[in-house]
Parts: sequence; structure tokens; C-alpha cells
Amino acid sequence: GYLADLAESLAATIVLRLRCKEETLCSQSFAVELLAKNEWGGINSMPELLPAFAMPNDPAVDRILKSASDVFRRAGKADGIDGYESKSRTRTWELASAIWSAVCGLRLSYALPPASFETQGQKVRTPGLILDAGVATCLDTALLFAAALVQAALNALLIMTKGQDFV
Repeated sequence: GYLADLAESLAATIVLRLRCKEETLCSQSFAVELLAKNEWGGINSMPELLPAFAMPNDPAVDRILKSASDVFRRAGKADGIDGYESKSRTRTWELASAIWSAVCGLRLSYALPPASFETQGQKVRTPGLILDAGVATCLDTALLFAAALVQAALNALLIMTKGQDFV
């Protein structure tokens, strides 16, 4: 509960003690930085954790998939969100395109990351927060699009360059 409620990062010390009955046989202290639940440590600090912020099971992602289905319906195409089930490159492209159209239809405004006191990494908005507020960074938007692709049973790849993020 303490970690789930953490809104800002903070420095902490973990102390491990090996005891036999009441006697301490060994003690070791480790300095750690605890991050807020919506905070990614950055490319230099375990970048492999970034996909955890995609959150395909956030209910907001299903709203995007519903919009993608509506895109298909308006185009007179099958409206199922069916991943690779058809085994068709064309259908896969159409599905990714419909999801992209749904994300674009949100008319998101660019905004800097949520305020924080970190010097590396950034705070990341969840899909629900993005849809509610209508603002996102390029990283937020890339993670939102990746989440929708994953929820649609498509594979997603996050690509990061200096100052820009892509799916």
C-alpha cells in the first residue's frame, strides 16, 4: 500500500540482516531510489520496464478499440478487433490503421510530462488519464497506441530516439 500511494520518488535504505535467534550474524545496507507508480526511471535505468506502462487492460483502451471498430463499420469493413486471426497482412494493416485513426480521433494535445522532481526518466500518464484529460507527451501517446495494439492481439514495438518515441 505504501508503494502504491507513492506520488514522488524518494531515497531509501534497505537493510538486510541475517539473524540466528537474537544474534545478528550479518547486516548489509543498500541505498535505493523508490519511484512513484507512474514514474519510469529513463533509458539509462532498466529501459526494459517501459512496456509495463503500456497497460493494455486499462478500461480506456477498450474505448479506443470500440472507436477503431466504428472506423471499420463506417468504411463498410468487418468491424471485429481480431488481431492476426485472418492471417492477412492487409487486415493487420487495416486494424493497426483503424486503431491509429481512433487514437488520432481523440484529438490529444501535447503537454509536458506531469510535474516531478526527477532528473532522469519521467512520469507517465495512464490510458485513462490521457483520455480523461486529453493531453499526452509523445511517450504517453506511444504507450497508449502500443497498449491498444496489444489489446487488439497485435505485436507492438516501442522505438525511442533522442527526443521522440514511436510505435
